[in-house]
Amino acid sequence: MQRLHDDLHGQRVSYIVEAWCDGSGPSVQALKGERAIGIGGWGVVLMLPGSPFTEELSGAELDATSSRMEIMAVIRALEHFSQPTHFQMHVDSSYVINAFRQGWIKGWKRNNWITSKQKPVENKDLWLRLIELVDFHIKVEWIKVK
Repeated sequence: MQRLHDDLHGQRVSYIVEAWCDGSGPSVQALKGERAIGIGGWGVVLMLPGSPFTEELSGAELDATSSRMEIMAVIRALEHFSQPTHFQMHVDSSYVINAFRQGWIKGWKRNNWITSKQKPVENKDLWLRLIELVDFHIKVEWIKVK
């Protein structure tokens, strides 16, 4: 269901923003359990269905992991809109998708940000920001892509 928004001219308009998000960074090293930290980047393409126009956002960080950049792409897409908006969030990250679809976030909150393996949740700072943004917006539909 689409929700109506006021545009700058006071008219009522209806739309859903499609956000295509991806992040990348150093992969997990050959030694099991070690995280690789280094230069990472994120990118977002924003579209309104039926419109020929797109907007692209991107950025990089020096001390990043691939997982952080996947989350950061979604954060930047949601931050780009100052008014509550309905999103179709296209993401290839199972980490991000499962956190919402499978209720991982609810479990992390319930367990004081401790995983089922009794370790602190990685990227808690980004998860907290992402939760805040998802709650601000009208709706975020999570769509898994290859």
